Amino acid sequence: MSLSRKLVIKHHNPLHIFAVIVISCVVITITTWVVLDESQWSYIKSRLTEAKKNKELWQENQIMNNTIVKLEDRIIMFERTAQLDRQTIENLQGGMIKQQDEVYTLRKELEFYQGIMAAAGETRGLSIQGLRIEETSQPRSYYFKLILTHVSKSDKMAAGRLSILLEGVQDDIPRTIDIRELTLSRSLSLVFKFSSFERIEGSIMLPDGFVAHRVIVRARQEGKKTTPEIERIFDWTEAMEH
Repeated sequence: MSLSRKLVIKHHNPLHIFAVIVISCVVITITTWVVLDESQWSYIKSRLTEAKKNKELWQENQIMNNTIVKLEDRIIMFERTAQLDRQTIENLQGGMIKQQDEVYTLRKELEFYQGIMAAAGETRGLSIQGLRIEETSQPRSYYFKLILTHVSKSDKMAAGRLSILLEGVQDDIPRTIDIRELTLSRSLSLVFKFSSFERIEGSIMLPDGFVAHRVIVRARQEGKKTTPEIERIFDWTEAMEH
């Protein structure tokens, strides 16, 4: 018995093999993608969400920075305005204090002259009516104002010369000083010539250690040998209080 042999002829098709390989790769890729799809997309989604939040935070930060800059500018403006307001208030207060001081000084001046005029109406002839002494900003320096009056029925003027002496104590020793030794004004003149009212004023500086107690004012008229010298003594403290 003889065995018969069959010959099978197969056609070689390389494209079919390539297609199978490609399809297999695609299937594997899709399978892998499907398996990893959920975690991958979650990661990508979280990154996108984080990027969006970061952008929003950056925008909010920019807005806040701009707001801070505007607020700082407003604060600076308010501080300058407040400083100007404080300066204005200080100037107004300083002006009010100055005006009050001026009013007080003028009131005292008015009272001083009213007293002088009232006294002058009761006297005849030459009279030493009043003395006022004020402290100045310079240490031991004073400003004085001496008032003379002359009441007469005629128009004749009163003329003559004054002498002003300061009595006090220096180093526990009594001392009398002529005001001409203490004057700070070269224009101070003790010669007078007026018809009804005369004001003699100037500045003096007391020596160190000298304490003034009294001011002696003497006036002698010219051409009147029979008229006695007029003298009036003022207490230093009282003259300071006028």
